[in-house]
Amino acid sequence: MNRQILMTAPIKKTINIDPHQYIKELEATIEDLKQSNQDLEHFAYVASHDLQEPLRTVEGYLTLIRRSLPEEDMPEEVKHYFEHVFEGVQRLQMLIQDLLEYSRAGRMVERKTIKVYPMLEIVKYNLRNLLAKHQARIVIVDPLPETFLGHRTGITQLFQNLLSNAIRFGKPNSENIIQIAGQEDEAYLHFQIQDQGIGIAEADQSRIFELFTRLQAREFGETGSGIGLALCKRIVESHGGKIWLESQPGKGSTFHFTLKK
Repeated sequence: MNRQILMTAPIKKTINIDPHQYIKELEATIEDLKQSNQDLEHFAYVASHDLQEPLRTVEGYLTLIRRSLPEEDMPEEVKHYFEHVFEGVQRLQMLIQDLLEYSRAGRMVERKTIKVYPMLEIVKYNLRNLLAKHQARIVIVDPLPETFLGHRTGITQLFQNLLSNAIRFGKPNSENIIQIAGQEDEAYLHFQIQDQGIGIAEADQSRIFELFTRLQAREFGETGSGIGLALCKRIVESHGGKIWLESQPGKGSTFHFTLKK
């Protein structure tokens, strides 16, 4: 008997909750979470913005010191140290810039008409050196949606990040053809970016859009902040959409994302 009472007690407690009070508490919790997110975004923006100037100062003084030392008298070891310091500064600059972009992505409220084909031409031009370096080629699978409303800078960054990722992680010593396809219905646009690269293990796929995730960058000698795909997710969600991938190791990856019209 006592056991029955103990087992049913939590159920009775749940049933006796005032639904209006429960909804009120839930709404308050949601508002608290929203405020916490806004505070974190603001902190990331201010911190990364304020770090830029002192880092530029460090880089400037390093350059002056390097130029003041006669090249012929400088030991190779010292040159090596300077290279490492400059590389460290550049990595920090990239991380700070990516953090700034990430914090701004939550405020992408301005919507303008985006012409898809001209926008992709700009992205391809921006990636021209990376494409040449990795022997990669971008192919557009016609037809794509021609126009839609979105945040121009954010959407351009979204395509550029996904394509850059596909280029950098192509299979070594082979041409990597990257395809862009897209469809639309009354409510959403659906784009796919497919590569012939190294692929991503299923165990890692759930982490790929998390901040500071760099699964294979070091292995392939690639530098990155680990923010690029997290930024993509944030941009897509700010446009009312979702992003996901299909991938198998050695068989390439297809990144899907939707954008609300």
